[in-house]
Amino acid sequence: TASIYRRGINNGVISWSLIQQLLPESNSRSNGDEFGWDTAINVVSNIATVSVSARGMVERSGAVYVFTSESSTFDLQQKLVAFDPQANANFGESVSLSGDDIVV
Repeated sequence: TASIYRRGINNGVISWSLIQQLLPESNSRSNGDEFGWDTAINVVSNIATVSVSARGMVERSGAVYVFTSESSTFDLQQKLVAFDPQANANFGESVSLSGDDIVV
């Protein structure tokens, strides 16, 4: 799983609290899928991404899961995959967010 933590300061003491665990859809989970390989979050647009090496139809082709938040929780919005999945391509090995744009 991937997790979102929020920093808090209470009486000058910094602590981190678990806000939510992010999971792919249940039918695509498998041991060794490396969900959470890379993550990114944009607090302005309330978008979080989580990449996975993915042992699916094409071995280690990769995918990126996009989660959005309209309130206090993040919900899976979409799974992104390469246009032409290739074995060992690891699509999503690096992910970056800027505003409403995702670079994979």
